[in-house]
Amino acid sequence: MQALTSFMSNPPDAEIVDHNVLVSLLVQALEQGDRPTLKVISGSMSPMIMENDLVTLRPVDFETLKKGDIITATQREALTTHRVVSRRNDRIVTKGDRNSILDEPLTENQIIGKVTQIKSHQHNKTIDLEASQNQRAVKLISTITYINFAIKAKFRNFAKPVTVIANAVIRRLIRTL
Repeated sequence: MQALTSFMSNPPDAEIVDHNVLVSLLVQALEQGDRPTLKVISGSMSPMIMENDLVTLRPVDFETLKKGDIITATQREALTTHRVVSRRNDRIVTKGDRNSILDEPLTENQIIGKVTQIKSHQHNKTIDLEASQNQRAVKLISTITYINFAIKAKFRNFAKPVTVIANAVIRRLIRTL
């Protein structure tokens, strides 16, 4: 898709990019079989995805999304890349791995795509989240982030040491991917 390729190669200043135009270009690219790559601008998914990492998207069927998947969605005039933590009827609930609160539930039309690869600047490699040899580590990382969130919510006194340990384990697992 020529328009998206040109746009991504020479993006205008973030303040002047219309959110709806960007979402439309991404959706159109995915529908045409392209795999757009986006630069992450926050650390909400750290340590799995760090600020300035690149994530590659693919189309996803809303019904196949499951706990642990990492998706990019549109929320409040912004793109958000977070992990699916639950399904509630016709909505998906997500959360950044580092965040202590859940995001607002998402409807099907807010989901842009599923993250399939992470180009990690910190680890200087590309992580294929869908490769069969990586599935065990990817699932374990998702489980650790969920347990860490649950401990933070229930046992505030243990939140900091548990988070330090969880992040160390996740960083070690990322090195195996």
